[in-house]
Amino acid sequence: MGRKGMRIGRAGVGVAIAATALAAGLASRGQAAQTGFFSQAQVEAGKATYEAKCAACHGETLQGETHAPALTGDYFWSNWSGKPVRALYSRMISTMPLDDPGSMTEEEVLGVVSYALATNGMPAGPSAVTSANTLNTITLEQPAAK
Repeated sequence: MGRKGMRIGRAGVGVAIAATALAAGLASRGQAAQTGFFSQAQVEAGKATYEAKCAACHGETLQGETHAPALTGDYFWSNWSGKPVRALYSRMISTMPLDDPGSMTEEEVLGVVSYALATNGMPAGPSAVTSANTLNTITLEQPAAK
């Protein structure tokens, strides 16, 4: 974990530690602390964007297709675990969709990221993430199996 980073996603003690670290970081910016950094409404909006702009290549259930990687499961986590959420966001906003790279808005990509993370077992929180800059210090970590 980096000096400014935190891990979100592990059950038990890890979530408590992450929530404490997130609270400390967000409190200085006047935002409410939460374990989930995206909302369920954001997940739903992201799902709609995903279906319209991503599913043709990545599959209806994020399972991946011949020419596009899976955005769920072991493949997803082997590529993204330990990296800042901002890295995932940056990859999506600058290179997707493949037929029109960079055409999605910040809000759309934040929604798709939220949808992908929720599909991968990360919990939603009470409010939506509204800025990609918020994602810089949140590190992806695969949630523990239940």
